[in-house]
Amino acid sequence: MRSSMDKVVLTLYEILDGYYYKEWIQEELREVGLPSSGDKEEQIDRFLNSKAAQRTSVYELGKRLIEALRLQELRQLAEHVGIAAQGRREQVLKGILDSVTFEPFIKRT
Repeated sequence: MRSSMDKVVLTLYEILDGYYYKEWIQEELREVGLPSSGDKEEQIDRFLNSKAAQRTSVYELGKRLIEALRLQELRQLAEHVGIAAQGRREQVLKGILDSVTFEPFIKRT
């Protein structure tokens, strides 16, 4: 169990792999001018290694990725980090952002 001061560590890879559809990752790639081909893992690696991702702070990129999620995915993420998943989108989003910290591009197995 964790104390109230502990935050759940999420990697950027974990957010993209667990809560983004492949089509959403393809859109992220198109926005930064990169090819959107390949399987989901290749796309995630390409995006996270892009100049656009590399020059954004880990916190800002993690926050942006989470803010882009729909309520359904936010609720799944809230359950994953062990917080209440009920309420309006803004409430769930705030609860997640208050409960997590981000690490860069580590894949968890």
